[in-house]
Amino acid sequence: MQKYIGIRRYVSAPEMKEAYMSLGRNDENAAILLAQQRLYNEAVYMHIQAMEKKIKGYICGKINASNPYFSKKLRDIGHSLDVSIDFLIEILGGNNDALKSQLSVQLKSGVFENIRFSNLYNASRYPCYDPNGKRYSVLEIGREDYLKIANIGKKLDKFIEDFDRL
Repeated sequence: MQKYIGIRRYVSAPEMKEAYMSLGRNDENAAILLAQQRLYNEAVYMHIQAMEKKIKGYICGKINASNPYFSKKLRDIGHSLDVSIDFLIEILGGNNDALKSQLSVQLKSGVFENIRFSNLYNASRYPCYDPNGKRYSVLEIGREDYLKIANIGKKLDKFIEDFDRL
């Protein structure tokens, strides 16, 4: 007999925005607590998770999350902040290629500082094998790096707030 942990709470498509936003805020709070304990790798990981969930939440506020296309797209993103950013640009830009281009620059360069989060997401948690050097590397994230990622999270929050004012 299989056992389960926790109680599953079901939410409707219109409730998805707040569900993601709440989970994102929880991840951000966990990141802050981890950083206070100088667990910076873990804190950065949680900040990346928080940003990914906040973007998904914001997207859910702009789409019908029960639409099969959007539902599949959200699942296919997985935990990738980079892919979430691309989907956000697609949703906000619509069919306007010029707007998509402007949003891409504003988000990827301005808000996210051209950081490749998929690499950071994995490297913050796992050793990485370098086949050329035939060795492994382990990423050690310090306080300054943590603060940079935390600040990017704040810039994302401001972007979302400002975009909604338009």
